[in-house]
Amino acid sequence: MRNNHELTTLRNRALWNDFYRTRNEWFDKHLIFTKRQLLTHVLNNCRPHYYVTFDYAARQASRLIRSKRSGRRLSVKQQMWYEIASKVARLMLMGRARSISEALTEVLVSSRASRYFLSYSQARRIINEESRRHSARRRC
Repeated sequence: MRNNHELTTLRNRALWNDFYRTRNEWFDKHLIFTKRQLLTHVLNNCRPHYYVTFDYAARQASRLIRSKRSGRRLSVKQQMWYEIASKVARLMLMGRARSISEALTEVLVSSRASRYFLSYSQARRIINEESRRHSARRRC
């Protein structure tokens, strides 16, 4: 089982890979764009995994399922928990899972997030850090 640090590292690498893959695709199409446009597109259109531990997701999802809170006016992180909780509830209602735990496992293992649940500033920091890490590796 992975811990939070490992999952954060995996998420950051996935974001960096999606950013550079999309950048290269846009370059190949001769598109003119800013870094902000590119990163905003990646955040909203790429479909990453949910990079969270099962225990933490279980606490957050079950809390949201019990509270029946609407998905409006939630922080970026709360939106992710709401999306996970909605998928868990849907699996339970469809009878595809016998328990919240089973449904959550299926969501975390088999499902993709609708987008990266990161703010623009957080994503920009990650891209800058990963870029420095990759350029340092190339110099060695």
